[in-house]
Amino acid sequence: MIKKLIAFLLAITCLFSPALGQDATLLLDASAPANASVLNAEKNAQTFLAGEVDGKPAIEVKWDTASNRVLELVFANGPAIEGIAEGKTLLIEINRTNLQGFSGLGVRVKDVSGRIFHYPAKLEGAGGGWESFPVEIGSDLATQQFGHGAANEKKSLPDEPAVLLSLVFRAPANFSDEASIAIGNITIEE
Repeated sequence: MIKKLIAFLLAITCLFSPALGQDATLLLDASAPANASVLNAEKNAQTFLAGEVDGKPAIEVKWDTASNRVLELVFANGPAIEGIAEGKTLLIEINRTNLQGFSGLGVRVKDVSGRIFHYPAKLEGAGGGWESFPVEIGSDLATQQFGHGAANEKKSLPDEPAVLLSLVFRAPANFSDEASIAIGNITIEE
């Protein structure tokens, strides 16, 4: 009887749990974006709002691209990236319906020694609705390294523990209006 009850409860849990790949771990839950803020928000006429977009929990960022084409969504005490290693992939859910053609997204990861690694996302297509975009972690994939000792080092992986520091958005050069993008959950996969 107890075995049947446990099996039933496990089946119900699977039905109502968010669908993640077998080797995926939830890194950032868009319904509870703790300690998130926009860098220099007032100066750059930029905002973010946690809520829903198209029926899905989301963090929506808005900005006047005429003031600044770049927006950085920062996570103070960001979520820890456990077991960061070559070949891991961050999957970022994005809805760019309100900014067609947007393709400029980077992820910044900060390691225990204060170095910051910038990884570019691969956003393809025109955009529309919710899509998942991969950001691959690798020693040769970081486009910039900042912080203590970074200039003297060859490319490497972040030292653990590492945290998700920020998402950096860049509006297209030919776009000079209010932009808005919605970010859903962020997961990490093997």
